[in-house]
Amino acid sequence: MTVRDGDRTFSLNLFRYDPLGRTINLMDELAGRLAAKGLDVSAERMEIDALRRKHERLMAAASTEVSSDRAVFYDARVAKRRLFLREPELAAAQKLLFVKRHAFEPSHNYSDYFDMHWRPGGGVCTLSIPRVDGRLEPAQAKVTQLFNAGSGVARNPMANFDLSRIYFSYRTSPDGYFQIFSMNPDGSDLRQLTDGPFQNLWPCPLPDGGLAFITTRCRPASCAGGRRRPSCSAWAPTARTSAPCRMRT
Repeated sequence: MTVRDGDRTFSLNLFRYDPLGRTINLMDELAGRLAAKGLDVSAERMEIDALRRKHERLMAAASTEVSSDRAVFYDARVAKRRLFLREPELAAAQKLLFVKRHAFEPSHNYSDYFDMHWRPGGGVCTLSIPRVDGRLEPAQAKVTQLFNAGSGVARNPMANFDLSRIYFSYRTSPDGYFQIFSMNPDGSDLRQLTDGPFQNLWPCPLPDGGLAFITTRCRPASCAGGRRRPSCSAWAPTARTSAPCRMRT
């Protein structure tokens, strides 16, 4: 489009924002990738063709109801999502480990272990998502609580490499310290692994069966907000003893 303003001429390149067309194109590309992995996507190809016809009609119309655009866009997003949930590589997402807790809301992004807002509750949980007819069905997902934080706060759950133990940090009171615990995948055999006046956080299972973690059992400190604050370092058991040794600050 060319626009004249007095003795000046401007060229305008106009385009129509088209989220529906982009969604259909992305779904088509996804169908191609899944077909290359051996999945039968013939039903989804038919959906894509039907959505393209609706899209062409909407684009050709002089004007359309916003509700009509949104309805077709919603249908396309749902169809693409259902196709994505057929991805074979999502098999690992059928069981997820997570912690349920309130937001820490610390004064700094690194200070949640010593000046977080104390709001107990939640716990360590798993989310199991079933696969039905070759597709993950999040609407049928089930939450299982493995550890009830009760009047304390749990954080940082992590499973070891063979999935035989789950590690996490737990603090029982506002003036207490986070300590590292472990348990079986079903929540049984709960054990406290650390103690003392230190914050022990972010347990990280190692391939050799050891466990690294972050702790404040070191002398260095940082200065933030005009106050001296404890800093963390990474620790892990040594090869000869179960006693932790410092890895880095």
